[in-house]
Amino acid sequence: MSQSNIFPHALYTADDTRCLEAAMLSGSKSGLYLMHRAANCALEALGEYWPNVKQLHIFCGGGNNGGDGYTMAALAAKRGLQVTAWQLSTNNPEEPYHYALQEGVDIKPFSTEAWCSVLAKDEGLLSTVIVDALLGIGSRGVLKSPIKQAVQQINTANYPVFSIDIPTGINPDTGAFLGLDDPADGQAVQASATISFIVPKIGAFVGEGRKHTGKLFFNDLMVAGEQQLNNSQASSVKPIAHIIDHKDFLALLPSRAIDAHKGSSGHVLVIGGDLGFGGAPLMAAEMAARTGAGLVGVATQRVNVSAVIARQPELMAVGVESGQMFLPLLNKPTVLVVGPGLGQSAWSEQLLYHALSELEQGKKLVIDADALNLLASGRLCLPKPQSTYSNNWVLTPHPGEAARLLNTSIAAIQADRITAINALHAKYGGTIVLKGAGTLVLTNDRRLYVCDAGNAGMATGGMGDVLSGLIGSLVGQGLTTPDAACLGVVLHAMAGDLAAAQSGMRGLLATDLIPYVRALLDEVQA
Repeated sequence: MSQSNIFPHALYTADDTRCLEAAMLSGSKSGLYLMHRAANCALEALGEYWPNVKQLHIFCGGGNNGGDGYTMAALAAKRGLQVTAWQLSTNNPEEPYHYALQEGVDIKPFSTEAWCSVLAKDEGLLSTVIVDALLGIGSRGVLKSPIKQAVQQINTANYPVFSIDIPTGINPDTGAFLGLDDPADGQAVQASATISFIVPKIGAFVGEGRKHTGKLFFNDLMVAGEQQLNNSQASSVKPIAHIIDHKDFLALLPSRAIDAHKGSSGHVLVIGGDLGFGGAPLMAAEMAARTGAGLVGVATQRVNVSAVIARQPELMAVGVESGQMFLPLLNKPTVLVVGPGLGQSAWSEQLLYHALSELEQGKKLVIDADALNLLASGRLCLPKPQSTYSNNWVLTPHPGEAARLLNTSIAAIQADRITAINALHAKYGGTIVLKGAGTLVLTNDRRLYVCDAGNAGMATGGMGDVLSGLIGSLVGQGLTTPDAACLGVVLHAMAGDLAAAQSGMRGLLATDLIPYVRALLDEVQA
C-alpha cells in the first residue's frame, strides 16, 4: 500500500505480523531499514493529520516500538520540529537511540515530576502532539510502572495523541485491555489517531481497541515493485478476520425480476411482543417490510394487534394466546424472526418451542433478545451445533445475552470477544452475531467478519430489534443466513452513522435507521 490512510479488509494477529515481518527481513532489507521506513511513514501520517504541528513529545519504550519512536524523533528534528523523547527504559534500541541523539533530540528519562514540569511550560501550545511509541504489538500482561504512569499522564495531558501500531495497553489480538479479566480495571492510551504497519491488527477494530485507536492510518512498509517477502513464510499467514465490505454483500442480493410478486420476495414472520413489550416486534417487522420483504407478519399478544395495524397497516398482525393457536401461522412464512419483546413467560416458551421445531422443515430463523435468554435457560431441545438444521439459524446476542448463553460474565465476554464468539458457535452452531463496538459475525462455515461502522448514538433500545428484522428480510429475499447476517449488520451500522451525521447521536432512535437502510439498499439495481 503506498497510501498510509488506506487499509485492506483482511485483519491479522500480532503473531501474523511478526511472521510477515520475518519474511520481509529474510529478503534484502534490514530491520533498521524497516524501522526507518516505519518512522518516516508515521511522521508523514502525523503531518497529514496535524499539518500545523510544531512540537512532538515522543514516549519511547525499550523494544521495536520504542525504536520507531526514537527514529521518528530524529527524522522530526531533521525537519525542524521541536522534539522531546521521553525514555521509559534503559534497555534502549541502540542505533535508533543514538540516531536521535545525533540529530539533537532532547532525550529525558521519564518521571511524572519531570513530565509535569515540562507540561507546565508547554501549556497553551496547541501545535503539540504526543506520540505513543511505548509498547506496540509485542506487549503482554498488565501495564506496569513506569509504563502505567506514562499512559496516565498521556491521557490527562491536553494534547492530541498519535499511537504507533496500536495504542499502548490494548491487546492487538482481542481489542481488550492487556492482561485483564475485567475491562472495568483496564487503561490504555486514548489515541486521536494510530498508524498500523505491515498488516492491520484485529484488536484495533474490536471492543476497547475500537474506542482507543481513533482515526486509523495504515502502511504495509512495502515499496511498489520490491520482492521482499519470503513466499514460503508469507503463504502460511492467513487473516483471522475480514472487515465487512457492504458492496461485496450487496452484490449478492438478487435483483427483482420484472414479473416479481409479493410471494417471491420472502415471507417474514416476527414472533414476540409479550404483555408490555409490543413495540419490539413492531419495529422489527417495520424494518423487514421497509427493506424489501414481500410479506411480513407479526405473531404477538392479542392486545398488541390494533397498535401494530395502526402504525403499519401493511403488516399482518395476529394475536395468539397459546402455542396451539400459533401453529397454523407457521405454514407459510419462509423466515421466522423470534425474540423481539418475546419475554420469558410460559407463552413465550411455547412460541419459541414451535418456532425451533420449524428448523427441521427447512425454515430459516433469526433468534434475538428473550429468545436467546430462553435458549440459555436450557429448558428447550436445541439442534446439535454442527447439524444441518443449526446452519439455518442466526443468533444475535449482545454481550449480556452472550454471557448467559455461555454461562459466564459480561466481563469475560468483553475481555476476549473473539474467543467468546467462537465458543458460541461451538455450542450452538449456525451464524453468530456478537453485537457491540466492532460487531463480530462468525458464519456457519467459520468465517469471521468485523463491522467497522456504527456509533455510540446507537446505544438505545430497539436497535437490536430492527437489526433482527433487517436480517430476516434479507434472508427472505434470497441471501444465505451468513450473507444476510453480514449485510444486515453493516447496513444497520452504516445507517446509524448516516442518521447521526444528519441529526446527531443524542436522541437517535432505532426506527430512525429505516429510511437510511432503504437508501443503502437502493444501491442494488431493481
